[in-house]
Amino acid sequence: MKKNWFGFLALLMILISCKSTRLETRDLIYVMIYDLDNNPVAGADLFVNGNFAGKSDIHGRFFITAAERINSSEKIDSSILIKVSKSGYEEIIQQTEIEDGEVFYFKTASWEQLLERAEILLDEDKTSEALDYIERSEKIAGNKEEIFYLKAVVYGKTGNGYEKLKALEKIKSEKNEPYKKAFLERFSENE
Repeated sequence: MKKNWFGFLALLMILISCKSTRLETRDLIYVMIYDLDNNPVAGADLFVNGNFAGKSDIHGRFFITAAERINSSEKIDSSILIKVSKSGYEEIIQQTEIEDGEVFYFKTASWEQLLERAEILLDEDKTSEALDYIERSEKIAGNKEEIFYLKAVVYGKTGNGYEKLKALEKIKSEKNEPYKKAFLERFSENE
């Protein structure tokens, strides 16, 4: 009999302690961050109303609490500015009206994903759209040879020899390996 009574008390204490640590879902906003291929983006910095709120977890998730939404009047904002950033990815900034328990899905793109999309568009002869993706990639990654090469391809397809050579010159100035120099000379000769 004593064993049953002790077991019952232990179970009751466990249940009470679990209830006291449970999060109130009405006070949370869920943020899910994915890349263009629907993979979670882990380690993305999340800012709420300009204040750092934390990083997304391994599953690309983040929770915004009511405390992170309190404004200068000590009231909970129903409108917040969310900023998501991670090195190598496009930054997301969105002002939004919110309700507790709401889920926000954000899509961001890495510079590599943008270049992949640009290559697909080039294959479809959609040069202006491809150039847009290439320029977005350049904003994120800066001086990458892959970016300059694809820019040269776009400008070559559109007949803009001046911009094509400018893009090729940036590749030349980055490194001077013999195989690359020979390739670039041959590519430039087609102009």
